[in-house]
Amino acid sequence: MYCNARNLGRYAVCIDTIAPKVAPLGDYQLKYFANNSKMRFKIEDKESGIGHYEARLNGQWVMASYDAKQNLLEVILDKKRLKTDNKYKFVLSVYDNCGNNSCYEVFICL
Repeated sequence: MYCNARNLGRYAVCIDTIAPKVAPLGDYQLKYFANNSKMRFKIEDKESGIGHYEARLNGQWVMASYDAKQNLLEVILDKKRLKTDNKYKFVLSVYDNCGNNSCYEVFICL
């Protein structure tokens, strides 16, 4: 590691190896959802912060919105865009700014 500093003082180098926390706000396992229902999650990373996130149903991308002030992520389930299958595998992947990631996987019904 190399660094130039204009001012004298104390400096520190930190390593972030802790993955972000993902907590569902509700029990979603095999829950039935109506069209345009929302799934809500509390996501946070105290070290480097949330970098990006991705939500998928059976491998197909679904839109999610993140409120950084409240650490709240919402996923709106649009049944019209999906096939007529009843059971779906939902996967939420959350990455911090250092590349650490957490995944939340659950089967839901639409």
